[in-house]
Amino acid sequence: MKNIVNVINFVRGIDTRVTKESMFELTKKEYELVAGYGFHNTFLLQYDTLLDEKYISFFKNRSSVTEIGLWLEVVQSLAEAVGLKWRGREGFPFDWHCHCGMLVGYAPKEREMLLDEAMNRFKSVYGEYPKSVGSWLIDAHSLKYLADKYHIDASCNCKEQWGTDGYTLWGGYFNQAYYPCENNMLCPAQSAKQQIDVPVFRMLGSDPIDQYDVFLRENAPDVITMEPGCKAFGGDEGGHVPEWIDWFLKETFSGNGVSFQYTQTGQENSCFTWEHIGFGLKYQLEEIKKLVDAGKADVMTLGESGRWVKEHYAFSPVCAQTAFGDFRGKDRGSVWINTKNYRFNVFLDGDAFRIRDFYLFNENYKERYLNAVCTANDAAYDNLPVLDGLRNSTRELLAGVYPFAGKTPVRFSSFNYSESETGARLAFETERFGEIAFAFTEGGICLTVEKDAAAFKLKTVTAKPLAAVRFAAEREIGLEYNGFSYSLRLQNGKFGDHYEITPENGRISVKF
Repeated sequence: MKNIVNVINFVRGIDTRVTKESMFELTKKEYELVAGYGFHNTFLLQYDTLLDEKYISFFKNRSSVTEIGLWLEVVQSLAEAVGLKWRGREGFPFDWHCHCGMLVGYAPKEREMLLDEAMNRFKSVYGEYPKSVGSWLIDAHSLKYLADKYHIDASCNCKEQWGTDGYTLWGGYFNQAYYPCENNMLCPAQSAKQQIDVPVFRMLGSDPIDQYDVFLRENAPDVITMEPGCKAFGGDEGGHVPEWIDWFLKETFSGNGVSFQYTQTGQENSCFTWEHIGFGLKYQLEEIKKLVDAGKADVMTLGESGRWVKEHYAFSPVCAQTAFGDFRGKDRGSVWINTKNYRFNVFLDGDAFRIRDFYLFNENYKERYLNAVCTANDAAYDNLPVLDGLRNSTRELLAGVYPFAGKTPVRFSSFNYSESETGARLAFETERFGEIAFAFTEGGICLTVEKDAAAFKLKTVTAKPLAAVRFAAEREIGLEYNGFSYSLRLQNGKFGDHYEITPENGRISVKF
């Protein structure tokens, strides 16, 4: 199993929340720390650093193992360089709101102008175009433009999150990397014709058990990730807590992943101080060094990671992220499966399990900003929900697809997770039904029930609707979301009342 770690720090030149001096000093400390380990690493530079002699001089003298790339946020100096009026708040030369600080706030031709200026400025300073470009979100039009004109090797975007800082990316690959489609940067392409040939890596290293539906927990931090700056959000979880870091790295690099495994660490040089991030970042790098020394992980630049994915996978690879037992020692687990056709999550809690998340990918589902301009502070990217364990839930009622024997919830005595080169298998041993097993491949999902299958059913529980139901038939349910029509069709099994699903010849399966 190829285990990849990216150390990516991204660098802004100005932020009204902190001083320019503190931002530069933080950048130097981040660089000096990672340089001390000799790790290959990436610094992504915002446009305004390309105008600042302090940063220019500093990064021209970088180590040969430090890659520099572009961090794509629109700042006042970039907008004005191409003749556009700055749309941010007065006195905010960097404004993180989407209508001004992200490319989606500009028309497609304006995006191209902004990209050309940023790329050309980078080349004029450092002698070549960057091969790695990242941002919290980059629209499909801009990503395709970067791929076609500048032949970038890799990109990265924000983790899965609902609304944090005004950025929603929800329903995509939970981790690792994918090739986006030309219509929607969060959706993997299903065909070569629609594919943008740039691997996009999911940043920040999300807790695979708790980050997904953290808003359903009381008194929990909004962010539970590898970000060392999690300290600023409070709580005893995340990238500043040694026990959590140890647990996350152990579970992430346990040998599971199907195609490869991945996480990213690092932090921006604004919003936080060294007091916020120093301890967590140093602790993480120490633990990552142990993995490297043991031959359990490779620390690569973002560009190297993108080239590796391109060399090994022509389409978005089948990926898994698992965790069995949370960092507090509670008997909870999570299995995330990502393929070019769907993503799926099974959640384990004690001796019970449920399907917590199921999204479909369709390259014809267009993102909101493909041709339109975002005029709001917030922006949203998503895919097509079948089940959403956060948005279909309340704190009082957790949405999911639950296994039942009549009116009795199914309990398991043990479970087994395994992988092949093409997929994964998650099996539960039960008293009534023997083995209940999920098999996941790119081409489909199959649930098998070993015995007494006539008494088994999957029961859908939701607290509130999300996708509208257009029709319901014995083998197919038609849905509509955000004006887009799609359906879920069973190859084996039947839908019943209230969308209960019963097996057919001991099987419930979906084929893509």
